[in-house]
Amino acid sequence: MRQVFDKIEETVSYVSLAVMTLITFANVIMRQFAGLSLSFTEEISVNMFVLVTLMGTSIAAKRKEHLGVTVLFERMPFRMQKFCRIFALVLTNIYLILIIFYGIRMVAGELLLNQKTPTMQWPEWIFGSFVVIGAILIFIRHLLRLVDAFKAKPGDVL
Repeated sequence: MRQVFDKIEETVSYVSLAVMTLITFANVIMRQFAGLSLSFTEEISVNMFVLVTLMGTSIAAKRKEHLGVTVLFERMPFRMQKFCRIFALVLTNIYLILIIFYGIRMVAGELLLNQKTPTMQWPEWIFGSFVVIGAILIFIRHLLRLVDAFKAKPGDVL
């Protein structure tokens, strides 16, 4: 299950980053050589940036590579480290549940009001759903880390 999840996450990240890079590059070329700006590329790039950021956050959670100051944490006894890690993960998951909840409300509002993007006139809920999907993926990653933290034995990396 985790391997399938990893593949989906990484594939979405790679494809999104590639699309974002290509359309931004195309916009720069058009602006420099033809004097034209492809305004739709900015709309896509900004929204893809949100998706790439959230996917990257989920991947960083999987790899335990989020930034942190661990000077105090590393000096704590194992039981205290375990407690602090579990506490931090619980707080993080509560925060992510709030993002998911309000993200769903945001997307529902966009659907209800039939909001469109300014330039391309695409349904706004498509891009709004990136927040919900990203938060769900990050939540799952932190939930898996929480399970691992509960199972951790002395000597394990928290």
